[in-house]
Amino acid sequence: MPRQHRESGMALIMLIGMTAALAILTGALVMLLANQQGATAASRQSKTSLDYAEAALDSGINAIKIGTQPGSNFPTVSPGVDMSSMNVQYALACPSPAPTPRYDVYDNPASPTPIDPNTHWDANGDHKLWVEAAVTFNGHTSRLRELLDSSTKSAVLPMAAMYADTTIVLKDTSNVYAVNPDGTFIPATSNYVYNIMAGGSYSDNSHTVVTGNSSTNIHPPTGSAQSLGFKVNGTVNLPGITENGVTQGGVGLLSDYFDAARQYALTTEAQKGKGTAGMALHNDTVAPSAPSAPSTSVASTKFTPASITTISGVTYNSSTKTYTIPSLAVTGNLLLSTGGTSPFPAGTIFNFSTLYVSNGTFTVTGDLDVNATTLYVNGALTISGDPTANTDNLGKVYVTGATSVSGATGLSLDSTNTSYFGNTFNHTPSTAVTDNVGPLYFVGNATFSSSSGNLSIAGGKNVHAGGTFTITAPTSSSSTVPCVFGSLYSLGNISITGNAVMDTTDLYTGGGFSLQGNTASFTDQFGPIYVAATADWNCGSTSARLRVETTSATASVPATLWTDPTSPAPMFAQIFTIDGDTNGNYDSNSGPYDVVLGDVWVDGNAGTGNVAVNFSAPSSGTASTIMCPLLATTEKTCTNGYINMGTIVDPMVYYMQCDMDNLYSNTGEWADKGTFTGIAIFMEAAVEVTGGNNGTSWQTANFVGALMAGTPVTPDITMSSNSSVCYDQSVIDNLPTNLQSILRTTTTTTVPGTWQQLTRN
Repeated sequence: MPRQHRESGMALIMLIGMTAALAILTGALVMLLANQQGATAASRQSKTSLDYAEAALDSGINAIKIGTQPGSNFPTVSPGVDMSSMNVQYALACPSPAPTPRYDVYDNPASPTPIDPNTHWDANGDHKLWVEAAVTFNGHTSRLRELLDSSTKSAVLPMAAMYADTTIVLKDTSNVYAVNPDGTFIPATSNYVYNIMAGGSYSDNSHTVVTGNSSTNIHPPTGSAQSLGFKVNGTVNLPGITENGVTQGGVGLLSDYFDAARQYALTTEAQKGKGTAGMALHNDTVAPSAPSAPSTSVASTKFTPASITTISGVTYNSSTKTYTIPSLAVTGNLLLSTGGTSPFPAGTIFNFSTLYVSNGTFTVTGDLDVNATTLYVNGALTISGDPTANTDNLGKVYVTGATSVSGATGLSLDSTNTSYFGNTFNHTPSTAVTDNVGPLYFVGNATFSSSSGNLSIAGGKNVHAGGTFTITAPTSSSSTVPCVFGSLYSLGNISITGNAVMDTTDLYTGGGFSLQGNTASFTDQFGPIYVAATADWNCGSTSARLRVETTSATASVPATLWTDPTSPAPMFAQIFTIDGDTNGNYDSNSGPYDVVLGDVWVDGNAGTGNVAVNFSAPSSGTASTIMCPLLATTEKTCTNGYINMGTIVDPMVYYMQCDMDNLYSNTGEWADKGTFTGIAIFMEAAVEVTGGNNGTSWQTANFVGALMAGTPVTPDITMSSNSSVCYDQSVIDNLPTNLQSILRTTTTTTVPGTWQQLTRN
């Protein structure tokens, strides 16, 4: 039998082993592939679940944003936010068969207070709420949430250096540019933050809405880079310039941004000094009652050197030449004089208790002093002829006829009780005297004149004038007179001429208000001002500087009328001119000034096309200044000369409201070569900027901030000479809080960094 070799059958064994190994490997691969397919499916399902959850969260947040109107905040009480519309937004983005999300909205209490998912309102009042969305897809659940803030500030007006509903024309070497909030220049870019915007009135891009010439600039005065872009419903034509950043379409009307509600709010703010609100700032003095007649009556003929002491109760001190006279009712015309047929000696003093001239006049002439606790004259009162400075202490005065005080006599009247003058009143001293007066009630015209002698007025009490009220102060360059009142309330014109340093707690006139002829530099302080006709202020000398404020230095400010005498108060006028006329021209004889006002409304003569506001000044020297947070009108505005209005720290708003009188031809003529810092908004008529500037600094552009016009006029804005506009966001941000609340709004936005993926419940 043949012998077997050791290797016999090894091939078979190896084949069997390899087959087994391959079988094991195949099984493992099958198991691995199955596991991988399962994991991939789970991953896909989890990813899909997360995608749906993100869509749900975005849709829910968007629904709440839509439901929370700009300017409003989240509800602070139950039931809280309405979540019923959140799925509606989601269904539009993810229609069936997408899974339905579950929403929750709840407050964000401070730690360690736990979250209460049933508190669907802003319980802690911080204007923030969590929005949560959960979606389950094929058994996989994803939960996301993000914090919403309903108090995020955003601008109502677009960030545009210039904005026009129709077109903008840039003539000569006019310039428009922007700076960063820190004042640095903006480099050229393809994505400009700030723009020139025009063409909102046009529905297509067929119009040329920004035009210029080869000299027009769109870069800072000391740079060469274009610093803002163009958003236009049309085209831009600036020969010689390659315009970058031109975006066509999407420009609305200015009224789309600055809507009717905000226009109304700005008008209401400007009109704080007008109407019922304005009148509440002014305190009219009530006419007093006439005093009662004393029981003792004597004839006026008794008042002679020979007979006066025969009146019961009258005593005479010969060493002081003083008569002491009890309360008397005097019949007939009473004359006390150092001349005539029965003269009293010069220097004689009459001290009355109550002097009641029942049916005649009272006349004092010559060097006599008259004093009384109460003076009643049922006729005219005349005091004249005193040769040396002297004060008559008349106490409480009630005169039914005309009053005339002249010579070297000053008046001292009751500081508490109102004195009454039933006809005209004239005080024209011949030398420097002071009237110390209490409350005054003038039925007719009242005049205090320093034409011959300087007349100061002290007392700080309220005044009513039924006619005109006039102060004529000295006009020499070195002489001023203080005139201190409380509320100055005149039914007729108020006229202040010369170097009268005025101080009133508030001023009302049913006519015009004229400031004229100062030849010295000083400050007038008036408190709130109400002028039913024209406020015409002309600084009297190019070498003197007048400052006018609606603040007050007077201590006795009525708390119920105006609570902060250090803060500028509002002003109202029908027409308002400074150093100009009502035709929009500069008065060449006028000098520089500084004017500090609160909110100002100027009515204008609606429907006439007349100039409502004319701010003019000398064109050289130091600039005149106007500080006013808000100046608004419906009619034509003109500026001339060199005036700076507002500052970067304290900018202002000029607003020309559209009153629907169709006078779109009331073009604003802005010939001021100074700088307006703030936002100028023209809704009634176009504006022409012609003043030019020195062109050396962005801070001296004609407008630093923004210039906007939303009218049907073509063009809306025209710039010529080397006039310029510089957009500065810091100016917009520095507007007063009350104007920010109108020109900015609160919107609902997500809080950065709060997006979270939560674990499943």
